[in-house]
Amino acid sequence: MPTRSYGQPLILDDFSSAMIDDASVADGIMPRNAVRKAINVRFDRPRGAITERAGTTSVGSAAVESAKTCLGLFNHRMATGSNHRLFGAFNGNIYAWDATSWSAAEVTGLTATAKVRFITYLDRTAAMNGTDAVQDTNGGGTWSSAGGALDVGNWPVTKFATLLNGRIYAAGNSTNPNRLYASSIVSSGAVSWTSGN
Repeated sequence: MPTRSYGQPLILDDFSSAMIDDASVADGIMPRNAVRKAINVRFDRPRGAITERAGTTSVGSAAVESAKTCLGLFNHRMATGSNHRLFGAFNGNIYAWDATSWSAAEVTGLTATAKVRFITYLDRTAAMNGTDAVQDTNGGGTWSSAGGALDVGNWPVTKFATLLNGRIYAAGNSTNPNRLYASSIVSSGAVSWTSGN
């Protein structure tokens, strides 16, 4: 095993400090277990080893509307159920991949050019685009724009949402672009946009 001049061993296959680019750290203080350039590799399996990045794969056949631009993609995962789906939004429609095939359009008639963003809470995924009414699903193929655990019928038309301290926070309403909306805290398995919000 090679050694450095000050007697400490130099381990040739330990890259646990990963990649450090030339502009960030001078050669004299660069960690011994780092590399200057690494393309399409990972440093986490096993820890410190360099392995090839897995790359990409096609999910089933071509996307249902392959000639259209994908305006949203989301991985719906349930904590208590098994309706796990990959949602794809194309040309105003939302499709679902169930690990076997793409569904027929589960949601149709959305604004064809609007980006669709998703969020999952209480085992339901909501889709919003800032133009059309918010809709949600439990991954079973049926979407709703009224009531339910996420109270989507009262959810303001927004583009963005996130979760914080048991509430859904939403923004991006075209009428009130600087307004942040907050749902109620979960009560009896549901949130409200009209009470406690």
